[in-house]
Amino acid sequence: QGVPAERIAAVLAELRERGMVREDGDGLAETPAGREVTERLVAARRAELETLIADGDADRAPEVDDLLRRLSRELAGERP
Repeated sequence: QGVPAERIAAVLAELRERGMVREDGDGLAETPAGREVTERLVAARRAELETLIADGDADRAPEVDDLLRRLSRELAGERP
């Protein structure tokens, strides 16, 4: 069970209205404004993950820290 098509259409319409995406041939493309927002969101997520890693919960399995590090690197566009 996925996201209803109506919901997807509504989100895309809002992104177009806000100037985040534009029609581009066969589909949609990010605008410079959309790319900037995406970059800020990715940076914020990465910072959150780095904070989780730095806190180093003693009860947390080492595998979880490894996964958090991999996610953080992938968000930054680095190889895992």
